[in-house]
Amino acid sequence: MIFLANSIAATHTYYEATHTHQYSCRDYHIKKAFDKSQGYPHGRKGMIVDHICALANGGIDSITNMQYQTPIESKKKDLIENTPLGKKLYCNSSNSSAYRTVFNCK
Repeated sequence: MIFLANSIAATHTYYEATHTHQYSCRDYHIKKAFDKSQGYPHGRKGMIVDHICALANGGIDSITNMQYQTPIESKKKDLIENTPLGKKLYCNSSNSSAYRTVFNCK
């Protein structure tokens, strides 16, 4: 039974990764809570919810580490956020951990 349960869980994870929202390591419910806290319970059209300090840099997955960005702003930030300079610019003790806790993210 354990093998069957693991197989079902793996299949469900694969399905979510390929058939629902773009796969990411963030918790979808936290994103929804961020949208709601900003007054946009169904999301903000034309805007991207971005982690200020990237999860790959030790950023925490919480509404205090999220912001809205335009697609152009997002692309600009993506160019430097995973570099030492980006970590210095965007990560601090209130929005990140000293240790990376998220792995295998796209």
